[in-house]
Amino acid sequence: GDTLYTGSRRISFAKIPSFSPEIFARCINPTPSKYKSFNKGIEQLLNEGAVQQLLERGDTGGGVPILAAVGPLQLEVVSSRLSSEYSVEVQYEMMPQTQARWAMAGWEEVDAVLSERKLLNVKTLEDVYGRPVLLFTSGWTLDNAVAEVGERLQLRPYALAPDVQERRRKK
Repeated sequence: GDTLYTGSRRISFAKIPSFSPEIFARCINPTPSKYKSFNKGIEQLLNEGAVQQLLERGDTGGGVPILAAVGPLQLEVVSSRLSSEYSVEVQYEMMPQTQARWAMAGWEEVDAVLSERKLLNVKTLEDVYGRPVLLFTSGWTLDNAVAEVGERLQLRPYALAPDVQERRRKK
């Protein structure tokens, strides 16, 4: 919602935390000639928090966006709004993963665990802040990873925006 403020001191609000999604889909633009409208629409919906975006590691924005949602209705809302507000269509390529965990220990630890082959059948992506996000195909693979490396990787079902994390550390 909107906030009205008439005071003289500057205020800011914390960003919404990234909750653990259960649906993941590659978001494909079937009409390349509408590239700008498609990207503008996706960017606006991401800024509004309609869905979360995950990226292939090292993607600087040129790859196919991966949308992460808590439920299928979120993807339907994105499709509908892209169509009605930006006159673009979208195709989803659904991914088999159903669970996500943020590895708050960082990439160095994730890379070490991967090289030790302690994470099997796990898709490794990053969130918009560059933090590792691990996707699992089942509760069993998630439970196994938590038991094996959960503490080491500091696996979390959600992640706060960096500005919120920093404020909490200072308290």
